[in-house]
Formats: sequence, structure tokens, C-alpha cells
Amino acid sequence: MRKKSGMILAAFAATVALGAASHEATAEQMGAYLLFELTGSDTAAVTARLESTSLGNCKQLLVGHAPSDEVIFHLLCDEDEGTTNMSQAVVQLARVDGVRRATVLAVKSASQ
Repeated sequence: MRKKSGMILAAFAATVALGAASHEATAEQMGAYLLFELTGSDTAAVTARLESTSLGNCKQLLVGHAPSDEVIFHLLCDEDEGTTNMSQAVVQLARVDGVRRATVLAVKSASQ
């Protein structure tokens, strides 16, 4: 019985892995560069909040600082047909306390 339940568990795990792999294959990664104009005297704290914001199917990375209390982030999102993960992430980041303005500089498919 133990051997049979082990085989069933292995078959189930393989099915889940194949399902996840086929799901991942249909997702397209989209990338964007965002410029954030920050307010307040503690822009380092605002930058830390931007870096630590949980975005679901997106990841953000601080690319650099621009003049006049601005920071540039790279945003990478998994998008399936009909999803709006990147749009939602941009809005969520723009709402971080201490962000005066968010500007989308470029958007492209990460596979290009």
C-alpha cells in the first residue's frame, strides 16, 4: 500500500509540475521603466517603501537616482491574456506615500 500511495503522490506531483510549466509558458513578461518624483525630506524612506511594496505578479528594482529627488525603477510583470498586472502595479506604486508623480518612460515585451 505504501508503494502505491507513493506512486500516486509522484504522479500527482508530476501533473502539477506539468500544469505549472504549461501555465508559465503562456505568460508573457512585460518590462517598464518608471520615473518617480518624490516629496518630503526623507526620500530614502520613500525609496525603501517603493522597493518593499508587494506587487503580486510583478517585481520592481531600483535602477538609479535622477536629479531633483527622482528615482528610476525597472518593473517586470508576468502577463497572461486579459491580465493587467503592470497597470495595477504602476497605480499601486504611484499611491505610495511620498510619491508626487509617477511617469512611465518605456514599456516593452521582455522577450524582445
